[in-house]
Amino acid sequence: MIKEEFFKKNELEQNKFINSLSDLEKKELLQSFSNYELRQFFLNNLQERKEYLSYLNDERKNYVLSSLKNHYYLHIVDNKTIEHIKQFQDNIKSMHPKDIAKYLEEMTEDKRNHFYKLFNIEQLSDIFGEFEEDDAAIYITELSQEKASDVLENLDVDDAVDIINELEQDDKEQYLNLMDEEAKQELTELAKYSDDEAGSIMDTNFILLDGMMDVKEAMKILLQKAKEVENINPLFVSLDHKFIGVLDFKKLIVTKSPCLVKDITNENCKRVEVDDTVEKVVSIVNDYDIYSLPVLKNGQIEGIITIDDAFRALHETREEEYNQLAGLSGEHESEESIFSKLKRRISWLLILCILDIFVCLVISSFENMINKATILVLFQPIVLGLAGNVGTQSLAICVRNISSQLIQTKKQKIIYILKELRNGISLGFFLGIGSFIVVYLYLLISSKDNNPIWMISLIVAVSIFLSMSLSSLFGSLMPIFFNMIHIDPTAASGPLITTLNDMIAIATYFLLATILLL
Repeated sequence: MIKEEFFKKNELEQNKFINSLSDLEKKELLQSFSNYELRQFFLNNLQERKEYLSYLNDERKNYVLSSLKNHYYLHIVDNKTIEHIKQFQDNIKSMHPKDIAKYLEEMTEDKRNHFYKLFNIEQLSDIFGEFEEDDAAIYITELSQEKASDVLENLDVDDAVDIINELEQDDKEQYLNLMDEEAKQELTELAKYSDDEAGSIMDTNFILLDGMMDVKEAMKILLQKAKEVENINPLFVSLDHKFIGVLDFKKLIVTKSPCLVKDITNENCKRVEVDDTVEKVVSIVNDYDIYSLPVLKNGQIEGIITIDDAFRALHETREEEYNQLAGLSGEHESEESIFSKLKRRISWLLILCILDIFVCLVISSFENMINKATILVLFQPIVLGLAGNVGTQSLAICVRNISSQLIQTKKQKIIYILKELRNGISLGFFLGIGSFIVVYLYLLISSKDNNPIWMISLIVAVSIFLSMSLSSLFGSLMPIFFNMIHIDPTAASGPLITTLNDMIAIATYFLLATILLL
């Protein structure tokens, strides 16, 4: 009877209905379901219905868990059913590490601790390699020190360095001290590179061949080491301990012995130094479709940068630049306390507040002009808004080009500035004409005073033209200037450009009005 009544209802009504039942009635209802009905019951609404697993006997509970797909299974596991996890280890381990990492992030620490026990060090390393480094640094501390150290040691070196750099100094030292001396030295050495240097994102795990060995011997080395490295194509070749080039995997396997490796090596390959910028690395990887780029130090290959590492580093750099343009510096602001947010923002806000006072002083200097033609105040936001937008756009594009090393020489800087000025003049001209028409029609229809309609419309139009041209010019000049005096153009330019644009637009607008109306 209860079962029939249950299936007459839609999903929402079913949830309300079963919640209204006593524990005994819930148990009877679930036991009356066929296997198919039971499976559908949990599939329809896993999050709300997972608690009902406790009403099933072990046999039927195991049926539900084993019949659900892997990603459904992870959703319904909780502390009440954790003892059944081991029965499904193979199902969980068949999932992609990225999927497992995603669900581990949604779990409590207690649940994660149960899950960690299901995986060996190699599997845990694959999972931790999928976390963002700041999240991985939190989760790694949930493991025992020995296990955490083994996981870090088994990770790709660049990933391990990223995580270690996020750890507290005490944790960092403890984990490093538990590693073997070679791994410890390698991680310590890579951690010395700054985030914007190629050495910080390189992987030191690669196959290096001696150019004087025969291709047959090279194949033996490849077979021995293939399991230990992430990429086997291309292979890297040195001669007398100096890097000479790369060897395509296909070329190696089709070449018959006797033949020296150096004779089939491509020496005309791209390479970077450990202290080259990440932007340069990304530019080379993108322009030449390189999947593994060698990184050198004093002529010797120190590591390689894969295409995924290069573009991940670029994404992080761009995100940091965006924060700096907004006058921010933290990444996970939503997780910060109010005090932390205030402390981080207050310095820039105080600077901008002081600068805005100068904007007010500029406006007050035209007080007589404003009193005689108050209608000008109505169109002030249009002039400010357009000037601010074009200035910010010019700034953002210029900062990006500086970061990508597209503006380096004096000639490139001059050409770029003139180009941006031309763009500002073009935009100002067309928007000035448009604004003249709009302002003239508006005043013609709505103005009740004896305002000089033509003159005011002309003032607005010319002000927009001049302010957009100047804002575009300063939007490109400012980051280039800061870059020349070795100040980060992203951090320095972002919070200042808006105030500067306002001062330019206000001064242009009211100075022009003063000249034409008085």
